Order: sequence, then C-alpha cells, then structure tokens
Amino acid sequence: VGIMHTYGVSQPVGGSGKLSEALVRCIEHHGGEIRCNSEVRKVITEGGRATGVELADGERILARDAVIGALHPHVIKRFVDGLDPGMV
Repeated sequence: VGIMHTYGVSQPVGGSGKLSEALVRCIEHHGGEIRCNSEVRKVITEGGRATGVELADGERILARDAVIGALHPHVIKRFVDGLDPGMV
C-alpha cells in the first residue's frame, strides 16, 4: 500500500491483459513457446536443474534455456522428484 501512495498505480495501455499479450509476443519472438491448458505431471530434472516437463498425456517438452512455472511452494514436491527435505 505504501508503494501505491508513493509511486501511484499504473496499468498497461489498453488494459492489464495487454501486459500478458506483450509477454507472449516477446517469448515467441525469441523462439519460446507458450502452452495453455496443458497439465504438467512432472518437472524433469537433470544434475539438480529443471530441464523440462512431462505432461499428463505423456508428452515430454525439454527446455532449451529455462523452465518457468507458477507453483505454490507447498505443492512443488508433487512435481519435482528428489528435493532436499530441508528445502521442502
């Protein structure tokens, strides 16, 4: 709340959905791919790093640079095998 009073509140020109659209265009411009309505079963790891995902239908998508996800920390252990118990 203090940030809003100090710096004000802004919104992307055209509405908040324009930010998502701009991010999609940027990712696709740089060779990335956006998948919607694709249920992830598991995050594939190798050498302690996320290297891809396995979808519910068995399709495996390997990442060239990064795996980005929006997971609540309390559910990450359902998707990533071999996590350090101290981290979980």
